Amino acid sequence: MKRTEITSIQQLRKALSKEAGHAGYSAIVDSINIPVKEIEPYQHWNGSHHTRVSLFDSEPIEAVLTCWEPGQSSAIHNYDFKQGWVLILQGQLYLELYHLKNDRPVEVSEIALRDKGVFYLNDGMGFHRFSNNSPHRSLALFLYASKVKRWTTFNVKTGSFDTVETRYDHRPLF
Repeated sequence: MKRTEITSIQQLRKALSKEAGHAGYSAIVDSINIPVKEIEPYQHWNGSHHTRVSLFDSEPIEAVLTCWEPGQSSAIHNYDFKQGWVLILQGQLYLELYHLKNDRPVEVSEIALRDKGVFYLNDGMGFHRFSNNSPHRSLALFLYASKVKRWTTFNVKTGSFDTVETRYDHRPLF
């Protein structure tokens, strides 16, 4: 049975509120076809770092819109053993995967995630970093199974790992 296509943030929020479990959330991700125009009111941009906009927030699942200016990258990080999906809504992001060697992350692969592409991510894959290496803005929707309350980042300057509390740059009122 084909799931109804999700074409708005309101439809996404309604689908996520049903707490569908891993298989259900995967099906929801496959049904998302939200036009960029529909997302414009939720976009929040910052010239110094990518932004995180909370679109749906519950313990079993959360949805976060990320807005990436050209050249912006996340820190090398993981999500406290969570799993999730990333859907590229516009543009492209590069995903670098890292394994630890002598307590330092070493890049093992890089994947280009292109417009409308979906990628499943879990911490069993190791640490990772997202980057917008293109000359254009990029938008991505992250769905995390189990709310992410903190993550571990690798501080390149000090060579240490830091625990970081979840931050959002914007929380629209719904």
